[in-house]
Amino acid sequence: MFESKQEAERRKRYHGALEALLRAYPNGVKAAYGHFPKLKTAYKTFAADAAPEAAALFGARVVLCELFQDTLTTEQRAVLLREMQALDWGKARASVATWDSERPNLDCFGEAKHGTITIASAFLVGEALRDQGRVSDEEFGEFTEEVNWMLEGYNQDQRQGLRLRRAFDEALNLPVHRESDDDEPAMDSLRMGEDLPVDLAGKEYKVELRDTPLGIGLVDLETGRLIAERRNLSQEILRGVPRDQPPYRFINLASDEGDFCSCLIYGPEHEIAGDMRAFWWSLAATMVQVTDFTVSGARFSKNAFAAMCTAARTAWEIASEHDDIDEMRHMPSYRREVHRKALTEMEEGLGPEHQKMGVRVARALILAIASEDRSLERHAVLRFKEFIWLSGEEPPEFYEHLA
Repeated sequence: MFESKQEAERRKRYHGALEALLRAYPNGVKAAYGHFPKLKTAYKTFAADAAPEAAALFGARVVLCELFQDTLTTEQRAVLLREMQALDWGKARASVATWDSERPNLDCFGEAKHGTITIASAFLVGEALRDQGRVSDEEFGEFTEEVNWMLEGYNQDQRQGLRLRRAFDEALNLPVHRESDDDEPAMDSLRMGEDLPVDLAGKEYKVELRDTPLGIGLVDLETGRLIAERRNLSQEILRGVPRDQPPYRFINLASDEGDFCSCLIYGPEHEIAGDMRAFWWSLAATMVQVTDFTVSGARFSKNAFAAMCTAARTAWEIASEHDDIDEMRHMPSYRREVHRKALTEMEEGLGPEHQKMGVRVARALILAIASEDRSLERHAVLRFKEFIWLSGEEPPEFYEHLA
């Protein structure tokens, strides 16, 4: 089959751009063709009116991500990222612009590892393609961002998730939290919220109270069956619950200490009958999930995000000065209310919503620690630690969750 003149020109431009982008690839660009056989014809999968250079940029992105994702450890990728940040980009840019052979002069990169040189040179060639108008700002941005995400430790599925998250942000046009009107551009929303784990120590049911020959039973409205779990909700307590104040929620907690703690929450005023430890577990689980989804779905400027983290860290430090983590894990109900009330007052005293979010993060974490449910505590630590501590600075009491 004969190749048209137009097709031949597309192929020539594609390979020219790709070979420039991968000029520093280990053992040369021919090795890249050997490792990725589909690379030679990848441009054909792009629309006929798409710039061949854009196809080359996409191909180089796939090659670099797959190469370094599969061959380097997390620590080695972190080294490359640090070397990228320390490069003399001006010197390197001037040198790469003069490359015209298969054996470019790499002296401009100093003592940087070859992996760093491979990625940095591809970035600089991509930058030149953008400056020449052969690829768009968006195409070049996606190229560098994808490779940087890979170096930061995100695998292919996680990188896809980040892109989907950005698409959601753009589609939903979410408001941006800022410290001031002239604050920096918005960051993408942080991540997707995460459902609570299935192995929590407590359970919650929507129920109705039903008379049986042996007393008042609790019927799970979802299954229509009597709940037979062990509980410490006595018949005396159940007889004191009004029958005309739905909805009724039954909470049953098997605490870390091995105790069963149960309560009913009922009526429009959320009255509580039974063990308050079960109520506090339910409140903690609700606050953790609501706070996680709220913060995860929000968009911040960099300054607003920093202010949110500062508020979270401050609230945590104030609370932990009064009760350390071990004391929080054994905190009686009245102490939980002291912390909840103090942090709520702190939240109400702040102005911007993103700072209030920071206090909510600390409050949700503290209530999870005090919930007597190690699974809920672990979930809260993993979801909120990045807002309070630098990686590696988490309190040793949480190491069991970070292993």
